[in-house]
Amino acid sequence: LVLGIPLFARTFFLAHANQNELRSPTIGNGTEGPFTRSAGFLSYFEVCLLQADSQWKKNTVLDGSESGYMYKDRDWVSYDSLENIQKRAAYVVANNLGGLFVWSLDMDDFSGIFCQNGSYPFIRNSLSLLPTNMASYI
Repeated sequence: LVLGIPLFARTFFLAHANQNELRSPTIGNGTEGPFTRSAGFLSYFEVCLLQADSQWKKNTVLDGSESGYMYKDRDWVSYDSLENIQKRAAYVVANNLGGLFVWSLDMDDFSGIFCQNGSYPFIRNSLSLLPTNMASYI
């Protein structure tokens, strides 16, 4: 079994700005990224661009969870944090799974300038947690 990790976020347009928790009503796709230019979809590095704007409010899905969401006005974004990806890689090792894959390589911060975590932070951190005897294919 190979565990998949998304390097993208989903965005939604909230029906009401004051209802921004999980399961709040939405009326369609949310903001599009300046690079992906697809409503309802952001790359990981585009999420970092939004997080740099202090008007976006960040929250976690559940207490103790690193899966997050953020909102601003009526835009709502669901994403996985770097910490959550690290937990998933550790889960692969602890449960002796066949490996992990990311979808897709171009959604990571390949330049390192958007998230300020070096180039390819998701992929680099995930690979660093896997045992050296586990094959890596890029």
